[in-house]
Amino acid sequence: MPNVETIAFGKKSNSAIVYKKVTELLPDQEVFSRAASLTIVCRGTKRVTSYDGDFFEIREGEAVFLPPDLYMISDLLPVKGGGDFESYLFFFPDTIIEEFLTTKKIRLSSGEPADIFRLHYGTGLKLYAENLKPLFQSVSPRTEDLLRIKLLEALQIASSSDKTGTFFDWLFQVTQNKHRDLKTFMEKNFDKRLSIEDYSILTGRSISSFQRDFKKIYGLSPKKWLTIQRMKKAKELLENGGASVTDVALSIGYENISHFIRAFQEQYEVTPGEFLKKEIRVR
Repeated sequence: MPNVETIAFGKKSNSAIVYKKVTELLPDQEVFSRAASLTIVCRGTKRVTSYDGDFFEIREGEAVFLPPDLYMISDLLPVKGGGDFESYLFFFPDTIIEEFLTTKKIRLSSGEPADIFRLHYGTGLKLYAENLKPLFQSVSPRTEDLLRIKLLEALQIASSSDKTGTFFDWLFQVTQNKHRDLKTFMEKNFDKRLSIEDYSILTGRSISSFQRDFKKIYGLSPKKWLTIQRMKKAKELLENGGASVTDVALSIGYENISHFIRAFQEQYEVTPGEFLKKEIRVR
């Protein structure tokens, strides 16, 4: 994306530091992040809808830590009256978090950890973030060792900004316990542009255990079940009217329209276009 600058990227690990600057509203940005992440909003507002439908905002001058294996949709809102949206994003691989937590005292609670962890965006985080671009631009080559050190620094500064004293505990819980309720997740997210591998990761399973658990619940393979559910939703959208075949395909996770048409025809013995014409005639 032209409004995204990668400050540093770890080719050997799932890590990165990214800077975003947006001058106009950027809605409905789908994100699938396998790594835990920290978002710092310098200007504007970021609105996020998580995989289970929870909504929250990250406003100017706020910082939020998000768990790994997260699917979400975000809106980036520039400052009203002609300002920009600016933010920094940090992606932390498991190895960095494990290294960071080895020296920390963890007090596990019996309850479920919160979906997000809000941090105070104080002077420490601000100075740290603002110096990243000139630092990495001055280093050649941009080594993974430096990225590792800066990500560990970010975690340390973030923990110093925590006023509750529970950041270590939350970070441990969300990175170690990734097992999610498969049935609930699938029925809320069957229409997303995700692969079987993505669904397995997002529910905290290997592909083989995901397929095994899925078959126990639904008696079908994930691929077959996803196709049936997506075609049911497509049929409902076409019946309701107001949407084109292309719009319907995109809304249920199909980027290849011909694949959608073929799948719809196999399930209902007519193409989406023929079905739509029939519905129009009925009306």
